[in-house]
Amino acid sequence: MLVDRTYAGYADAPLAALAPGPRGFYFHSFSKSFAMAGLRVGTLIGPAEDIVAMRARQWFCSMSVPSLVAVEAALDHVDQFQARCRALIEERGRVVAGLRGRGFKVYETQANFVLVAADPAVVLPRLAARGMLVKDTRCCGLDGHVRISLRTPAENLALVEAIGDPDAA
Repeated sequence: MLVDRTYAGYADAPLAALAPGPRGFYFHSFSKSFAMAGLRVGTLIGPAEDIVAMRARQWFCSMSVPSLVAVEAALDHVDQFQARCRALIEERGRVVAGLRGRGFKVYETQANFVLVAADPAVVLPRLAARGMLVKDTRCCGLDGHVRISLRTPAENLALVEAIGDPDAA
């Protein structure tokens, strides 16, 4: 079993209860909670004998020295990154409430984004005209929805105000 902890920093409650078992693995990514999306830095933790066997068939890329330096710097500032995650958790609640208040169906997440039932053909151009980008989820096989990444309180408020009426064409 693999427990992917990429978004663990954004969970309302700790994910410690998710244990992969004696032959399982944890994947920790620095891309989300540590704001290193461009580096694609992460680590796999599991039983030593299984890691050794996997390493023999390694198809993934080893981390570069600059990536390792960035990870070390991030680990020196864990408290700041955790505070950022907590702030985004609060922001997520405000964004969900704001969008629901405008009549949108919003699926709550335990991540740094929310999923909204909305017509991308209407919402994307409306927001793009204001310089706001959201993701059309059709590429993920989910028609009629958009993924909205959480930003600063001011940016989130502006987006909620700009998104408009869910029934407007």
